[in-house]
Amino acid sequence: MLLVYTSLVYIGCAAGRPQGSHAPGDGHIPRETLRTREVIDENNLENAYDYVIAGGGLAGLVLAARLSESNTVLVLEAGLSGDDVADRINTPSGAYYSSIVGTDYDWKYVTVPQPNLNNRVISWPRGKILGGSSAMNAMYLVRPAEEELNAWQQLITSDDADAATNWGWAQMYAAMKKSENFTEPRADVAQVGNIQWDASTHGSGGPMSVSYPGIMMAIVGNWTSSLNTIGVPPLPNPNGGKTFGGFVTPSSINPTNWTRSYSRSAYIDSLPPRPSNLHILPQATVTRLLFLSDASADGWIANQVEFAQDSSSTRRTVKVRREVILAGGPIGSPAILMHSGFGPRDTLENAGIQMIEELPGVGQHLQDHLAAGVVWQSNIETAGDIHASHSDFAQSPEFLSFINDAIAYVNMTNLMGADGASTFKQQVQSARENSSSTIPPPSSDSSISEGYKAIYDVLTNTLFDQVSYAELVMALTSPGTVTIQVALQHPFSQGRLYVNSTDPFGPVVIDPQYYSHFAGIKLIRQLGAALGPALGQEMSPGPNITSDQDIETCGMLPRAQGGAVDSKLRVYGADGWIANQVEFAQDSSSTRRTVKVRREVILAGGPMGSPAILMHSGFGPRDVLENAGIQMIEELPGVGQHLQDHLTAGVVWQSNNETAGDIHASHSDFAQSPEFLSFINDAIAYVNMTNLMGADGASTFKQQVQSARENSSSTIPPPSSDSSISEGYKAIYDVLTNTLFDQVSYAELVMALTSPGTVTIQVALQHPFSQGRLYVNSTDPFGPVVIDPQYYSHFADIITMRQGIKLIRQLGAALGPALGQEMSPGPNITSDQDIETCGMLPRAQGGAVDSKLRVYGAANVRVADSSVFPFIVAAHLASPTYGLAEQAAVLIQQEPFTVPNSARTNIRPLTEVVSLVVGLLTAVLVFT
Repeated sequence: MLLVYTSLVYIGCAAGRPQGSHAPGDGHIPRETLRTREVIDENNLENAYDYVIAGGGLAGLVLAARLSESNTVLVLEAGLSGDDVADRINTPSGAYYSSIVGTDYDWKYVTVPQPNLNNRVISWPRGKILGGSSAMNAMYLVRPAEEELNAWQQLITSDDADAATNWGWAQMYAAMKKSENFTEPRADVAQVGNIQWDASTHGSGGPMSVSYPGIMMAIVGNWTSSLNTIGVPPLPNPNGGKTFGGFVTPSSINPTNWTRSYSRSAYIDSLPPRPSNLHILPQATVTRLLFLSDASADGWIANQVEFAQDSSSTRRTVKVRREVILAGGPIGSPAILMHSGFGPRDTLENAGIQMIEELPGVGQHLQDHLAAGVVWQSNIETAGDIHASHSDFAQSPEFLSFINDAIAYVNMTNLMGADGASTFKQQVQSARENSSSTIPPPSSDSSISEGYKAIYDVLTNTLFDQVSYAELVMALTSPGTVTIQVALQHPFSQGRLYVNSTDPFGPVVIDPQYYSHFAGIKLIRQLGAALGPALGQEMSPGPNITSDQDIETCGMLPRAQGGAVDSKLRVYGADGWIANQVEFAQDSSSTRRTVKVRREVILAGGPMGSPAILMHSGFGPRDVLENAGIQMIEELPGVGQHLQDHLTAGVVWQSNNETAGDIHASHSDFAQSPEFLSFINDAIAYVNMTNLMGADGASTFKQQVQSARENSSSTIPPPSSDSSISEGYKAIYDVLTNTLFDQVSYAELVMALTSPGTVTIQVALQHPFSQGRLYVNSTDPFGPVVIDPQYYSHFADIITMRQGIKLIRQLGAALGPALGQEMSPGPNITSDQDIETCGMLPRAQGGAVDSKLRVYGAANVRVADSSVFPFIVAAHLASPTYGLAEQAAVLIQQEPFTVPNSARTNIRPLTEVVSLVVGLLTAVLVFT
């Protein structure tokens, strides 16, 4: 059942004029491909569309622009257009000072109580608006490492030859560049920030503006040199395939007017008036997918999409001619799948959802970048101080463009030292070998365990020594303080999300299992020390946070590994079932309508929306669909599985210098200038395990993680009754531990200057071992999705985060007199970068999609958002999600599917059939 998606409908593709109503200046799609957009209401809805996209977020709008070049496309978006809050969205520093988080434009998800965080409930803000979370995120554009994307390919190629040509570094690198239009920093900004870049690694003709803020805080210029004193080298080219090191990150800023560039402004607003073939319908929540009663040889065929405005609205349907594409994100997409009858058997049974296809991987492998930080009193003026001054400068566009862009990615050696990293690796590997039954979360399906093992092995063997395991970020946006945050990039803890009723408007159960695996803070304090006199007293170690970069709830993995889509983004099982209509509604109280599909339905609801649509449409884990009362069309355990996020934390110092936050607080003319308002926190570094733990420590840690994989293999995945989920977890685990551990960055560091009086450096784990899931728990597509990221459920994430915080403090010391007292390390927080609840893994490993993004068991349903990522990467997820959407559009157009003209009826839950029969009998009796 498709999630709650009210969609604006545009006929056509993106344009070549400056960005439209929100932020002019983007838009670089060739004019000959342009079509006009048309935002419609239900009265203007066509009966059928070639493609119906569930979710008007980052991926969904990219797909809408590309696919509508030669097809009719309907986008169903649950949220509003965002026109009423355009100023808050467009201003980069609005992410700190006037955020739409917590408003009606936010889904306001929360997790279940996390036992490893003293049973705290963690907020998961996600954009409920046209543009999705790209309208409210921190705007960083940092790509994954080459080794990470090649490890994705390794995970899904075992039984899917197409994966080799779709999802490696070469393909994704080209796709990510395709989305970009890069502008070099202004000379004065580059000099003050000591910014290095390589324009050849960026795109120059894409719709998305990529650049740097209009101002730069002086302490950012000391960022890379301070990192170098603690063993983290400068990274001149952070987007060319290597992420280990420190840098000032480029961001999605339009330098012509210092505004946010995001999926709506870049891909949709730039469309000129032309004949329509793209429709976007806002306030239309996808409640489920409807499938023809007889599966084809390729799987169940979705022919309608059901939607409503809210839970009290009449549900409507729209027909699908080709495919349904779920783009609801790591929460929405698995929830739709489960409400549609695709998901874990036990989840569906418990929710009272009729199971169409048992797919244990849906909602599994939920991961997030676990984070913590250290806060110092600042001895310099921070961005937070400037903001608090309410000066003219604090109101300038230049100041308001400031973001915390000082970032570093560090490895296990940085975190633990050489000996410590070596020992830690041995411990993790030993846990894998000796405690195999404890790696995954509880599951009755062996595929879930296999998937956890696969992911675990990748983390401990492939990636442990190769990539960064933590991210450090320095934050300068609070008055009087500087914070350095560490975020685990490859947490071993994994959770899940699921639904627990048939109500698609009910809440999704989100359980990230934070710190559930024994595998920062030390690194942050080292960094704080390196920053020197700019930092005063340490005020707090700061809370752990999410990076809001959740992925892979409809994972692109072999079906045998709990994948939800194949390498062409086709939903497993949907190659048999043909979706010919998409049902939608404005809200739960609205009439549900359907639109026909001539070719395919494309889900682009993101890691939350897309799996939710699949589940509501009967594709998902059997238990989830049954528990939610959703009729299962195709059992697809991988839908909703492998939910991951970049776990983050930070250190906050009092700032001894003026920060962007101070300028903003001054309310000066400069604080209102476009240049200042373009400021973002863009000082970034990616560090590996050696940075985090030292060479020996990283080696030991890798052994620990690998041992845990071998000895505790059955406990890797979250609860699932399908063995494929376990297989997927194992495959991902193996990539992280074997392929990537020694090759890529495992943590990102970002320096934030946007709070008055403070500087913050944040660390974000880039490859967390913890994975969760999401699921639906009712047939109501307007009901909440159950989100369970299983934060810190893997021991390795706890150890890595602790080392990341230590590294941040070293960096703070290296930054020198700009930082005053450390104010706070804060509580554990999430980086809001959860992923992989519809994992692209083999079905035998709990995957929800194959390498073409097709939902297992469905002929014409794909998931095309970050929920399909096989495991979370050491990067901010916007760039790889743009790349995935661009690549998905190519795959979809290569193999167009056509829903057959057929007299076959749609699958209906027994309750609907009984109601229909009773109604007919009543009519007959009345007539007679």
